[in-house]
Amino acid sequence: RGVATIDTSALVAGVHLLTIAMTLDDGRSDMRARSFTKRGAKSAELWRLSLPAAVRAGPVFFGDQLVVCRTDGLVQALDPKTGRELWNFRTEGEIIGTPAATGELLVVGSGDGGVYALDARGQKRWRYDAGQPVYGWPIIADETVYVGDNQGCMHAINAADGVKRWVFARAAFSIESQAVRWKDLLVFGAWDGNIYALDARTGEQRWKSLGAKASQSTAARYYSPADCPPVAIEGALFV
Repeated sequence: RGVATIDTSALVAGVHLLTIAMTLDDGRSDMRARSFTKRGAKSAELWRLSLPAAVRAGPVFFGDQLVVCRTDGLVQALDPKTGRELWNFRTEGEIIGTPAATGELLVVGSGDGGVYALDARGQKRWRYDAGQPVYGWPIIADETVYVGDNQGCMHAINAADGVKRWVFARAAFSIESQAVRWKDLLVFGAWDGNIYALDARTGEQRWKSLGAKASQSTAARYYSPADCPPVAIEGALFV
């Protein structure tokens, strides 16, 4: 066994990920990752809230509220200064995808098959029935909500009233990551290993391309274009 020391003096305060790649005695490769926190003078903890369920979705700011979604289906709005609950809203399934927020609307997908739009008081504006669990991260663009479901369908929903605009049916496996609106296209990855580009207005498929995935290589880590959203910068698309 070996011991290694890492100098962290140049790192900024916050959470860091340490990844170690190694070759075992039998010749196999392995990789391990651990997170650690470097404390700093300005990283003092303001408050901590213990919840009865896990939080897999990312927290978002909704106006002056901090919204946290839990795997027991609860949406909680907190005071970001104190952690005090301002309101909550319950869905009937786990919430995995990070919600989308505009100035007036919070959109959440749930494992109960619903896509919910809430106002700043936690009141339901509308519920859209996707017919399948919705683990995808919604986005809101051009007054439209775009979100994928676990059967591989991408839904375009009118943000004002929750009425369906179109449904793309479908990728071979689920769509869990966030789509990106790029020019006149909606681009996303699915768990069938493909990247899809749809006409954002009609849902018609423009093209699809097979991306790199772990099942096609000897990589020690599991990966796919479905794992994280694509990024569009000017004329280039990064996956």
